[in-house]
Amino acid sequence: MALGLAACGSVPDPRAEQASLLDANDAPAVAHVRTLTVRLRLDGDLQQTPGHTQRAERRVAAASAWLDRAFGLRLQVTAVEGWETGGLSEAEALLSRLEAQTPDPTEDLVIAFTGAPPPRRPVRADLAWSRYTGRHLLLRTLTEQFERDPEGQHDTETLLLIHALGRILGALPACSPELMSPYPAIIRTPGDARFAPENRALIAAHLTDATHREGPRVSRELATQALAATARPGRLNCQTTPLSQRRALWGRVERQVLGAPRGERPPEPVEPDLPAVTRALALRAAGDPAAALVVCAPLADARPESPATRCAGLAAADLKESELATRYLRAHLAHQPDDEEAVLSLAREVGRSGDDAAARALLAGYVETHPEHLRARINLGVAYARLGDLALARAAWEAVLAKAPENADAQDLLSHLPPR
Repeated sequence: MALGLAACGSVPDPRAEQASLLDANDAPAVAHVRTLTVRLRLDGDLQQTPGHTQRAERRVAAASAWLDRAFGLRLQVTAVEGWETGGLSEAEALLSRLEAQTPDPTEDLVIAFTGAPPPRRPVRADLAWSRYTGRHLLLRTLTEQFERDPEGQHDTETLLLIHALGRILGALPACSPELMSPYPAIIRTPGDARFAPENRALIAAHLTDATHREGPRVSRELATQALAATARPGRLNCQTTPLSQRRALWGRVERQVLGAPRGERPPEPVEPDLPAVTRALALRAAGDPAAALVVCAPLADARPESPATRCAGLAAADLKESELATRYLRAHLAHQPDDEEAVLSLAREVGRSGDDAAARALLAGYVETHPEHLRARINLGVAYARLGDLALARAAWEAVLAKAPENADAQDLLSHLPPR
């Protein structure tokens, strides 16, 4: 494939290698395992683009054919509707907004297309984003990058969709060339259209697990299979932090579900070990929140008023374990209500769960008692914007600029609001 976004931003030439990169799925067809129903969502600009609904449906149909052959997984579009991006352009912010707009979809999967432009030098996560065990998938359209190559655009967007669905179904970052490679941004070669063997095993395990079908949960059986599939990570070794985080999560599921053997006395309460918490915070700061959570969680459970609860909450938030993060952060703030980082993290987790009103209330209360804290005020504006109150969002960000005229975040957010 010609140069794409990962190059210098030039428009690619038509490809001359093969009819379709999707033909690279050369694995023998497997029996049908599962069908996922899909709600297809197009942002406001794409809704006005002639033929884009058909193009989006074509991407989903092509992904379904590819996945059916590889894993016995089919995608069935049952609804098509619009959605509003709120002027956001960063991928994770867009996904969070999408999750807030459809917090509990009746379909198995929500696939949203957006025409919001990517950053100048994007990676694949900037073009297609999702969360492990989630039900929402964000995909950017790449029309500007493939003006002279519509079939190249079709193949690339389809494979990016498969990439993001792979993340939902347990696949981990893989060394290039693989479908789960973080780089380059644009799918280029037939080698990019394959999953590494370890990721194929993870996806197969998630597809056949009955508990996983009922929502974002991981059963003990699934955790055991996933740990076995990654015991010798092979091509997943190029990014060790995501691998270690996921294995730590699966390991905790195994331990939590198994519990203590019958007849065994419950463990004695664990006293807070402040040096251990300090070491755990250092691990989190070094990029290993999974290890930090393993240390801090039992200490926090035993003594919620101890610093271990803050450590556990922030580490769980880093790992996108929203329910766990919310529980620990609320417990910590009951004892330390002035902790700005914990307030911001809790508001973010509450917002991700779809309760923007609760996030707004939390931030508004904090700003009222801490008017000098600008980060909280910026996030309060974001909460107002997500609730559709652009006047209050503008007021919050303008209040930040009144105190710090050079604040780039407030300037950027205000620039995305419509004129008065």
